[in-house]
Amino acid sequence: MREKSKRKAQFQASPIGAIPSFDEHETSLDYVKLGEIFAYYRNKLGIRLIRNGDFNTPVLQANIKGFAAQLDAVTAKTFPYYNFLKICEFSDSDKSKSHAHLLTKELNELYSFLKSKGFLENNRLKEDLKSEQILEIENFCQTNLSAQAKAKLEGRRKRLSSDFASKMHTCCLTKEQAIDEMLDIQKSLGEDEMVGYVFTNNVRSQRSNVHFEAVIITKHEIIKPVEWGFDKLPKEILDHTDKGLNSAAFFSPRADLLSDEGRPPQQQVDQSHSGALCVLYLKKLLQGNGKALFEDSLRIPLYDENNKLNYVFIPPPNIMQYSQNDKFIKFYQMLMGRKVEISSDQPTPHDLQQLLLESRIRARLLGDHKTAELNQNLIDKFDTFSEKWLRGCDEACEKRDAMLFIDNDETSYNIYLAYAAKRLLDKVRSPKEERVEQDSTTGKKQKKEQEATNVLLNDSQEHAVEARVNASQKEGPPQTSIPQTDRPSISSQAKEKFKEDLQDYVFKRMSEAGSHDFAAHHRTKIITLKFGYSAEQKIAAVNKLIYALDMQDKLEERPKEMKLTETDIGALTTSRLYENVIKKHLELFNQILEKLPENHKVDNFSHDI
Repeated sequence: MREKSKRKAQFQASPIGAIPSFDEHETSLDYVKLGEIFAYYRNKLGIRLIRNGDFNTPVLQANIKGFAAQLDAVTAKTFPYYNFLKICEFSDSDKSKSHAHLLTKELNELYSFLKSKGFLENNRLKEDLKSEQILEIENFCQTNLSAQAKAKLEGRRKRLSSDFASKMHTCCLTKEQAIDEMLDIQKSLGEDEMVGYVFTNNVRSQRSNVHFEAVIITKHEIIKPVEWGFDKLPKEILDHTDKGLNSAAFFSPRADLLSDEGRPPQQQVDQSHSGALCVLYLKKLLQGNGKALFEDSLRIPLYDENNKLNYVFIPPPNIMQYSQNDKFIKFYQMLMGRKVEISSDQPTPHDLQQLLLESRIRARLLGDHKTAELNQNLIDKFDTFSEKWLRGCDEACEKRDAMLFIDNDETSYNIYLAYAAKRLLDKVRSPKEERVEQDSTTGKKQKKEQEATNVLLNDSQEHAVEARVNASQKEGPPQTSIPQTDRPSISSQAKEKFKEDLQDYVFKRMSEAGSHDFAAHHRTKIITLKFGYSAEQKIAAVNKLIYALDMQDKLEERPKEMKLTETDIGALTTSRLYENVIKKHLELFNQILEKLPENHKVDNFSHDI
């Protein structure tokens, strides 16, 4: 236990794990990066992900034009005060729904004048004012308004001018518009199609402190896989009670319905990485033709005691590896029938089989035979499903514990998600950093080569956290002589598995490492490969191999610094890396080496093993 704590402390010495020096803004996702990450997932995994505003683009354009029109009004040169007042609403409260509102208590002089003249309707200027009335309003503001009131009015005008200019560039869709967009996407889908969708709370910029909401949309269902534990529902949260969603088959965890005693548990207590958690959920559920969604999860239509039909989503077990809170995991383990030791403040669930039985009875009484049949089917298969689910949960928890990233302190950051977010962000940043490095002066050549190597690693690390070594091992040393006759091309599946195994080895070493040397190196490199040879040589070798896998059809286009050398081959074919990873992918490894233009320089590498 002491050794585990020591290793965890060493990890937290890194830029990602250091608290309080850890900056969540460095690892929070934003709208701009989200779009590029989605493009990456579509190309690499074949899954379709949509940001709000990317489907109903005319609605987004109308929002932008609306703020542009308001900006024109507050910056008008002709009748500036009238044009400004034209878009404003007088209010007694600071919490007015109108963005451009004026407080009557601060501008009572102006408000009283407009009201006495009959120029107001519903606390706004009338739309049918005559030209002489418009002139009268302008003259009053210009000449009769007191200096103090005029200063307040002018200050408000300047603030709104700045605000509207900003919102032209950052606005997106409101929640109501996003719900409409989700329903429009649903109408456009075929029977077997599914997409992931993220609502960014009316933000279309690089702001990082924005709450994200994720859903999966199919032809007949909308699934919100992750919920947040709020006592009072904030307006930015998508909920089954929202207009438009309350009439759809909108599945969500509904811990409020499943909880028997105690506040519903929340998976995520870190408010900085909702975006990372949403993206990871979408990836897990949609990849592999939705296996985790359709085989490892439950979507349950459930009648409650008021005969209201609810739609409940039970998440797949593999997402438990991202849970910051043990209470969340134990809640679902108990829901699946396992007896676990719990604390006094542990939320406990209802008996799910009993809920299904009661729902089936109510459905039959209401004549809803389809729901009754679905409930009965789940009852019949519950034992088999729960056993499989609990096994998957145990595997996910092993990953969670091995990473040493999880802290049950409900006031801390979820370091695991911070790390995952860092990897996602690297997918976007790597090409840009590479271009900058290629433009560097020759005097920085050594630094350029090393940083280009690290950048290209980051561009290839999609499956790092969840990868597991599954491929069968092949005995014997690697061969450099491979026949040229009709050799099959490297399959995408084999390539991705090879990459996953390389990354899995990396993270296993991270959790095992306990030396001062590893901790010191990890402070400067987020991702460290410390196995055999020097750390720098290993970094270069694995980077180049992963890059070669990605560039299999364009190997000649690799920059000089990304070509494999004898030292690289030696680093790849010694110690635990060779035994645990390379050896299991010898055929693919040899195919890559055979295709390398520089192969003639490394054709005797087997003697180094």
